[in-house]
Order: sequence, then C-alpha cells, then structure tokens
Amino acid sequence: MSRPTRRSAAVWLLLAAPSLAQVSLEDDLRRARDELEPAATPAPEVVDRLVAAAGERLRAGDLASAVATLDKAAGLAHRAGATGRSCELSLATAEALRQGGQSREAARRFRHAALQNPRDPRAAKAHRAACDALAPLMADADDALLEDYSR
Repeated sequence: MSRPTRRSAAVWLLLAAPSLAQVSLEDDLRRARDELEPAATPAPEVVDRLVAAAGERLRAGDLASAVATLDKAAGLAHRAGATGRSCELSLATAEALRQGGQSREAARRFRHAALQNPRDPRAAKAHRAACDALAPLMADADDALLEDYSR
C-alpha cells in the first residue's frame, strides 16, 4: 500500500471532519470581514476636496503640485482609518506619475502601495502596474534598477 500524500491526507481530513472544516471556513470568513472592514471606513470630507484640487492641478499641467496634493489626501485618509481610500489615492498618484512620464517614480509608488496594502484586492495589479511602468526603462536598464525595485 502506498504512503498517503499530503493532498490525500488533507482530503481525508476534510471528509472525516467536515464540521472542523466548516468552523475553520467560518473563522476565516469572519477574520477576512474584520480585516477588510476598516477599508470601508469613509474618509474625511477634506480628502474629497483635496482630490478635486489635485484634479484641477493635473488638468492645468501642474503634475508636481497635483502629486503633492494627492499625497496629502492619501495621508489624511490613512490617518482617519480609511485605508481603502488611501490605497486608491496612492494608486491614482502613481498612475498620474506614469502618465506624466515619470516611470521610475511611478513604479516605486505602485510597489509601495502594493506592499503597504497586501490584503487589498488591487495589490497584485499594483505590482503589475509597477512592472509595466518599468518596462520602457528596461532597454537601457542596468542591474541597479532591478535591485532598487526588489528592495
């Protein structure tokens, strides 16, 4: 008789103890709800005013001022516990930088947003966006660029 593999042992455990598996699933769902709940915390109204101001600055072509304003809005949202909104604003800032031709800084910010919000569903897409932002730089890249990103 062959020795059971990890997979067959796990399947046996689930079949032999369905109530145990159900309790674990319920615990996991409860834990996920508790961890994601703060992401739904609304941001203070000042955050929306700052975002509107940043939009006006972007339309006027003042990328540096728009980025500073979005950074301030993201910081206020984060301090208020609105982590979902803070992440959204961080990603928007990174995208503005990418569209403004600042690929390296955009990649750094996408990466930072992903690492600071690992449970956010957008984290994986943020890492991908960082790679996309770095892609145009790779033709002339040296190893330092990749080392910098991996830190």
